[in-house]
Amino acid sequence: MKKALALLLAVTISLSLAACATTSTETKKNDFPTETITIMVPFNAGASNDMLVRVLAQAAQESTNTKIIVENKGGSGGVVGTTEFAATAKPNGYDVAFTVVGCFTTQQYLRDCQFSLDDFKGVIGLTDSPLLLEVANNSKWNTLEELLSEKELIIGIPGTGTLPHVILATLLDQAGVSVSMVPFSSDGEAMPALLNGTIDCYVNHPNVYNNNADNLRILACACDERLLDFPDVPTLKECGYDLSMSVYTGLLVPAETPQEVVDTLYEIFTKAKETDTWKNYLDNNFIDMFELDGVAFTQKLAADYPMFSEYLEQLGFERGSVS
Repeated sequence: MKKALALLLAVTISLSLAACATTSTETKKNDFPTETITIMVPFNAGASNDMLVRVLAQAAQESTNTKIIVENKGGSGGVVGTTEFAATAKPNGYDVAFTVVGCFTTQQYLRDCQFSLDDFKGVIGLTDSPLLLEVANNSKWNTLEELLSEKELIIGIPGTGTLPHVILATLLDQAGVSVSMVPFSSDGEAMPALLNGTIDCYVNHPNVYNNNADNLRILACACDERLLDFPDVPTLKECGYDLSMSVYTGLLVPAETPQEVVDTLYEIFTKAKETDTWKNYLDNNFIDMFELDGVAFTQKLAADYPMFSEYLEQLGFERGSVS
C-alpha cells in the first residue's frame, strides 16, 4: 500500500512539474518580446538605410511599445555585417537583420560570401525604392539620348556590385559607351563630385535627389512605369532600353527561429508600418511600401538572383571575383 501511494505521489508530482514546464514555456512564447530587440543594419550610421531602420524602430515603439535598438556593422555592400550576423545571431527573435536586395543577389555572385539565404528566415518586406539616373543641372545633357551620344563617360558608383552600379554600367554597355568608374563610399560623398563635374552621371534614389533637387537633373528612371512624383521623367524602357530595377528591403532572422516568434515580429512591424511616423517618412522621401510577408520576401530574393547574375556576367564579372 505504501509503495502504491509513493508511486501515485511520484506520478502526480511528475505530471505537475510537466504541466508547469509546459505552462511556463507557453507563457514565455506568448510574452515575446520581453527584452529589447536589436536590428543589425549592415551599413554605416547616417546612411539612408540606417535612417530608414531608425524610423521603423521609432514607429514600432509608438505602435506596440516594443523596445528596439539599431546596431550598425557596415562594409562590402552589406556583406560584413550579414556575415557576422549569420555566425553569431541567436534564433530567439531578439536578433533581427535588416537587408537589401543586393546583399543576396549581386554580392552573393561577386564575393565568396560565408552565408546564404538558407541561413535565414524572412520576417517582412519593408520598402521598394526606384533608381534615378541623374546629371548636374548645369551639365550639357538634357536628355538620356544626349548623354548616351558621348563616346566615353565617367560614372560614379556607390560600391562594386551595388544596384546603381549594375543598372548604370549595363545601360552604358548596351549603348556602346566606354566607361571609367569612380567608386564612392556613400551618396553624400558622390554628390559634390557630380556637381563639380568630376563624374558625368550617377544613379541613386529619389530621396537623395530630393535633398539636392535644385542642382540635379533626372534623365530617366529604371522603372516599369513613370513615377507619380516625377511624371515628366521617362523610363529606360521608353528610351529604348529594356532595363528595370529597384532596391527593396526587408527583415530577416536566423533560420532556426521558431515560427511563432517570427509571426509575432511580423505583427509588430506590420503595425509599425501603419503609423503616420513611418508613412510620412516614406512619402517625404519618395519611397514605396513593400507589402510582402517573410516567405514572399525570401522567395523574391531567391528568384531575383539569376537575373542579377546574368547582368554581372554580361559586364564581364566572374563569380567570386571581388574580395
